[in-house]
Amino acid sequence: MQIKIFIKNYYKTIIWFLLMLYMLFTPTSGIPKSSFLNIPHGDKIIHFGMFALLTVLFAVDNEKMILKTILYFSLFSVSFAASSELIQYSLITGRNGNIYDFLADMAGLAIGLLTYQFILTKYLVKKKIRN
Repeated sequence: MQIKIFIKNYYKTIIWFLLMLYMLFTPTSGIPKSSFLNIPHGDKIIHFGMFALLTVLFAVDNEKMILKTILYFSLFSVSFAASSELIQYSLITGRNGNIYDFLADMAGLAIGLLTYQFILTKYLVKKKIRN
């Protein structure tokens, strides 16, 4: 029963996380060619965006973003980012995980938290005041 409640509460975060797994662990031969990836550091922008969106979705799905929740989510995100880079570096043909991708992931996490804190909470507070 707890799993059903978890899935119901966090379905957006779960779906995005599964898409991230696919994007991070697909060999380069399975990735469609895009002119966006040809711009300098385009892959870093993608890493940044993936983790920023994951963080915002988690924050929106989780109505009570208390410090303990933020710390657990941040620990999970740091661990996931580090392990995904190690897996890309050592196990996935055609992929090369590196420290700069990890740093882009961490910047996305930080900006996602700040986005939630400073923009979304103001929107939610205004919405609650109107109701």
